[in-house]
Formats: sequence, structure tokens, C-alpha cells
Amino acid sequence: MSKERIGVLVVSKRAMSAQLLVNLLCKEERFEVVKTSESGPTFSTVDASGIGVALLDCSPDGTIEDLSDMLQKFAEHAPWIKVIVLSDRREPEEVVATFIGGAKGFFSSDSLHLDLLFKCIDCVHAGQIWANSEELGWALSRLQSLSTKLNPVRLFNASGASLLTSREGEVVRLVAEGMSNHEIARTLNLSGHTIKNYLSRIFDKLGVSSRTELLRFAFMSSSESSNQTAQEN
Repeated sequence: MSKERIGVLVVSKRAMSAQLLVNLLCKEERFEVVKTSESGPTFSTVDASGIGVALLDCSPDGTIEDLSDMLQKFAEHAPWIKVIVLSDRREPEEVVATFIGGAKGFFSSDSLHLDLLFKCIDCVHAGQIWANSEELGWALSRLQSLSTKLNPVRLFNASGASLLTSREGEVVRLVAEGMSNHEIARTLNLSGHTIKNYLSRIFDKLGVSSRTELLRFAFMSSSESSNQTAQEN
């Protein structure tokens, strides 16, 4: 794991919690820590070259909507920053909202182990997703409940051209249903090698590197489509 210096932004409405996080992170010389005000970061002053990871500490009395709003602000104003949500609630809806909102990690802060937190920051900074198997299971379960809405996924670029072929979209839908490569191959009457090639091309087209990121991408696309349909109705 790379030990390069990492700029870490600490965002918390709880002053004591924010200071605790800063003190803990400062124990590691490779972390350059920036603490923001209770109202959140002033994105116009956030230096793209200096901050790579943000720790977003969720207040116990905060809502899912508050979390989603803050993640949306990061996505709009500082998309280069990889966000890790810290929460002591660890509820399924909050975990799902974390990944829908574009965060790269969910870390339960009810038992804060330094080594694990440092590893989480390193992994997310390196481009990985951080969550335990149960938390990923919650997200997958939510995806599966929406599987009937996940018709063959069709995404378009700014010119209106489809990013995925109809077959690639079908593969994404089956991945979202929790199928393995072998099961997808059997369902589509294709070889396992062909499915592996499909997934490789899909990863390249969508800019993801794992099934977990693909599921989050599909979930976000499905949710946006559902919201748009609801607004039209």
C-alpha cells in the first residue's frame, strides 16, 4: 500500500468529534489534515491538488437528506475528492445513501480503531471501495429490490450516443441481481469467457474497476431514472 502524503479534509458539525479526528490523523505524518467549519467546507477554497480524501462525520441527529445534500455538494464542487462517511448509526438506509451519493467508503465510528481508519483512508485514496460485507449486502439487497426497474441499462454521452450495447446493459442488470459470471453466462447462453470480456469492456466504458463500483453506478442510474419518471408524472 502506498504511503504517499494524503491531504485529508475533516467535515463535522460536532466540534469535539472534529478535533478528535484531527488529533488522531495527525499521529500519522503522511496525513496533511484540514478541519473545516461546522457549516461544511468552502469549496472555492479547497485546493484540488492538496486534498485527496474527505472524512464526512455524520451527526447523530442528522438525516439521510442532510447526508445526501452534502455528498451532492462534493460531487458538484469537488469531484476529485474521495469521500468516506463516518457514522455511529450504521443503518442500512444510511449505508445505501452513502454509495448512491457517490462516497467511496462507509466507516462505522462507534468503535474507532486507528489502524483500521488509516487503512480505510489508504484504500479509498488508492481508488478502492471501503465497506464490510454486511454493508455491501445491504446495498446489493436494495439493488435487487429494484431489479425489475433495471431494464437493460442504457447510458448516453453528451452527444446522445449510447455508452453500452443492449447486451452489455443486460449483463449489468444481471450483475445487479446478484448473479455470478457463470450464472450470467448460463442465462444468456454464452460462455464464461465471453461474460468476462463483456464486464471488462463495461468497466472501461463506465470508468469503474470492480463489481462493487458497477453496482453503485447501476443503482445511481436506476434511482435517477426513477426520480425523473416520478417528476414527469
